[in-house]
Amino acid sequence: MIPWEKRSIEIASLFNPAFCSLILRQAIKGYLSEQPSGMPFSLSFLVLPIVLHRHTRETLPRNITTKMHVWVNNQGEVKVQFPERCKRLTQFTREGIIYGMQGNLFYINDMGFLISLDKKIKLPWNTDTESYECARKAEFVGRWFAQAGEVSTIFHMWGVRP
Repeated sequence: MIPWEKRSIEIASLFNPAFCSLILRQAIKGYLSEQPSGMPFSLSFLVLPIVLHRHTRETLPRNITTKMHVWVNNQGEVKVQFPERCKRLTQFTREGIIYGMQGNLFYINDMGFLISLDKKIKLPWNTDTESYECARKAEFVGRWFAQAGEVSTIFHMWGVRP
């Protein structure tokens, strides 16, 4: 992990743990709306690389009825550099998970699934901001993951290994 004092202002601002934990919470919340057992922990490491990458976020389909494997194959450019992006954002995902668990936004159950707490949280952004759009798309991605099949299949679709 890069110590805070050695992070650039841009990195510290864009990938701060509070922001990342809210994005992850929205994905978990979306997943739970489709699969109440909880979101597999390993899927959390795909959320930020999908949602925080502008091009990928902006090309996501409008609804979860679009099959993920079809969409990823038709939008092949979203997989370009995706494994490297996942690797670069792993640290920020971990920090977001730790922050979210300490802040009681979500927890990991005995089965290793992420569960969001039923707290009513008003997202701290206006609806016309990029941050709000990231949160909205994170919830979509969570729902989409829940419909996409096995975790290993999802990782394979995106060209990464857990």
